Amino acid sequence: MIISKFEQKTLLFGDICLQVIDTSTLEERLLEDREISCVLKGSDNLSEAVNSHSDLVAGVYEGGLKIWECSMDLAEFLSSHPIGTAVDLKGKSVLELGCGAGLPGLYCYKRGANQVDFQDYNEEVLKLITHANVISNQMEPNVSSSLFRYFAGDWSSFSILAKEKNLKYDVILTAETIYNADNYCKLHDVFKAVLTDDGKIFLAAKTYYFGVGGSVDAFIEYVRKENCFSIDIVHTYSKGVQRKILQLHRLVDHPSQVTKTE
Repeated sequence: MIISKFEQKTLLFGDICLQVIDTSTLEERLLEDREISCVLKGSDNLSEAVNSHSDLVAGVYEGGLKIWECSMDLAEFLSSHPIGTAVDLKGKSVLELGCGAGLPGLYCYKRGANQVDFQDYNEEVLKLITHANVISNQMEPNVSSSLFRYFAGDWSSFSILAKEKNLKYDVILTAETIYNADNYCKLHDVFKAVLTDDGKIFLAAKTYYFGVGGSVDAFIEYVRKENCFSIDIVHTYSKGVQRKILQLHRLVDHPSQVTKTE
């Protein structure tokens, strides 16, 4: 299996242990190993991104071949922050948008979620990274394959599919997905389409994305204007580049507002 060719590392989030591909060596493997590089056949744009050592090519490659800091933050938040640990995941349906390595989704699986779906822009990311990490972390060898589902493509196409299939989720997780303000509408549409009435959304992001223009403040402003969800800043990470965890849930009869509960 291709998975055996990857170096792995262990990540601890509270009492949950995840075995995941070490993405720091992935690019080198993709360039040097023919069997692994075969996965990229037919994806010239993604191959070009790997060869040019690019973390992001808008509309082509959205950075899923590395573990981003905010995905670590989100898993850490769920495992250690009072708001995160209070989320009842047992028997719940979870969606991770822009999943990449899938750390937050895998954490939820190990905390008892009975459906975990992963969405990423690039199918190759889902094949190389996400699915491989799922296999490495299955708690039972014969676990039903229907427990995990994978969706490739942009958020507009996923919203359409979700409506057709009536996909609904109790918890939506997403990290490093608000760097481009042009995509806020698409992301917001997914939230509207698939979140259950009493569901929760947790979003991890850098306070500001230099060079691309997205920011936590801009996303909060957008959500408030749409008036479909309440949005709260529930935690701030100040070490290094400042980062935030946001929580959203559907509005009922009260106006949209932002609060800080750290």
